[in-house]
Amino acid sequence: MITTMKTIKYMGMALIMAALASCSSDDDFGTNWQNDPTAVRVSATVGGVFTRSNPVATKETDQMNFNGGDAITISTEGQASVNYILKDGTWGPETSGQFLKWSSELMTFTARYPKGSGDFIVPTNQNGIAEIASADYMTATTVYDKIPDDRKVNFAFDRQMARVVITIAGFNNEFSDKASVSEMYVTSKERIAKDGSAVTATSDIIPYSQSRYGKKGSIYYALVAPNTATNYEFIKLRVKYESDVKSLTVKNPVALEAGKSYNFNLTIGKNGVSLGTVSVEDWGNTGTISGGEASIDLIDLSKGNINITSDGYYVITTNGVTTANTITINSNATVQLKNAVISADGIGIDVKSGSPTIIVSGTENSVTSTTATAINVCDGATLTIKGKNGTNDKLTAKGGSISTYNESPSTAGAGIGSSDGGNIVIENVSIDATGGTGNQTVTPYHSGGAGIGSSSSAHCGDITISNAVITATGGEGAPGIGMGAGKSVSAPRMGNINIKSSTITATGGLYASAIGFPDVSCFDIPKTLIGGTINIETEESSETFLSRLTCDLGSIQNMTEPIYKIGKGSQSISFYKGLDGGEWPGVVLKASDQTLTSTDGIGALKQ
Repeated sequence: MITTMKTIKYMGMALIMAALASCSSDDDFGTNWQNDPTAVRVSATVGGVFTRSNPVATKETDQMNFNGGDAITISTEGQASVNYILKDGTWGPETSGQFLKWSSELMTFTARYPKGSGDFIVPTNQNGIAEIASADYMTATTVYDKIPDDRKVNFAFDRQMARVVITIAGFNNEFSDKASVSEMYVTSKERIAKDGSAVTATSDIIPYSQSRYGKKGSIYYALVAPNTATNYEFIKLRVKYESDVKSLTVKNPVALEAGKSYNFNLTIGKNGVSLGTVSVEDWGNTGTISGGEASIDLIDLSKGNINITSDGYYVITTNGVTTANTITINSNATVQLKNAVISADGIGIDVKSGSPTIIVSGTENSVTSTTATAINVCDGATLTIKGKNGTNDKLTAKGGSISTYNESPSTAGAGIGSSDGGNIVIENVSIDATGGTGNQTVTPYHSGGAGIGSSSSAHCGDITISNAVITATGGEGAPGIGMGAGKSVSAPRMGNINIKSSTITATGGLYASAIGFPDVSCFDIPKTLIGGTINIETEESSETFLSRLTCDLGSIQNMTEPIYKIGKGSQSISFYKGLDGGEWPGVVLKASDQTLTSTDGIGALKQ
């Protein structure tokens, strides 16, 4: 088994501060510092071996060089703060004769970059290499319980800013080919308080760009203060086309964390800006930048199973070759699937814990199981699946089943789902998911897994789908999206289903809804089914949305109760309850032409 820790390179800015001193450099810093045996000498890195802001560097050797003249401020108790400056690869006092001294066995040192004291004021003009470097605010603290033999203080800096990378993915066809972004600003809190107090004032950052032409493919960089708030005007831009100028804004959908890098892809139209996938990755490890794209070590799944136990960014491939090896995730990692084809006997991708994200890259990614759920999410975990380039990226997932021919019930897996309550989030991606079907001959019980939802255990958490293109097909008796069904289920339960701004093609298995509940005759009945609200918002008309939902009505004639495209499947001797134990809250469909609500379902069908 291959255990994958942090083995990849991140897109990022790297910066190493060399610590070996030459005689000539010592002379530059003054003979007092050179000859004083109590003088503090300095070595500094950023979380390991990183470099500072350098968004235009394309060679790793360039990124690993700190520019001469850069300075950090170092403090320790009982002594005045001192600026140390880099000269010829050596860190020494900026002002000759002013340096820190070792004064006791126990000492605590703090440092910041860029040099200074008090609150860090976020530079508003970052349009330049030196300008954006001045915004790369970092701090470090080191404690020594005795004086080291080399008299050297080693700092490992932590980044205090969030990096924002904005790519103009394109312009809608209502613009002429002469359209361009003439101005862009990124909103940031105006400062980071030294004492950690809250800051509410904001300022507009002029970002750095590799070119100021503002055409399709232009990339902008800004370093902003962390912010837990969302849904505020984050990116402000002016678009010039022919003789007109249009002002547009983009709201920030994510909280901004220190040390993280956020990639925004913008498609610009006259009436607004379409925000594609917002990917998040650690900002820090050694790496290269080439036109703003990451240089990442690929992990070949065909060489063995992969167990991911650490947060980080991992790119996994099989190079298009089908493998039976599997991926297990016990972390908040981001896992990019790139031309990965998995066909496993059991679970193909198993999310045991955490809140990981799967980034789908390209259209040739698939996960298939012959006996279980293809992509499984365990109770307490939340899996998010996104496209690297939005719905242009596609993932296929197909669940399997175990069919029995004795008294034991058969089981079936979901395409993407859970057996015990895990949550599923799907956004900005295309998904084709199919549930498995199991059966036995003693009694005509069938089991079915949902395309997206639960396996034949009939137990899953919340399902959230937004800005996605979904094709979901349930196994026999199971919906395309929702609760699976199986004979041995003890407490069938699903969370809320929320679908927004997505194209959904869903097919329910025999007597099951397309979105919602399964055929209750698959259970040992009577049975109480517990579920949350099914809430759907679409820009389409209700008729158009419902037209892509299909239910298999079988051969039963004159059904006493209808099967609903959204909501309840067959309902004989069954009861429906909400998550709070009260009556099931039902379905809400907010379409462009009307809003429909029902405590049974929408889109009733009868033979």
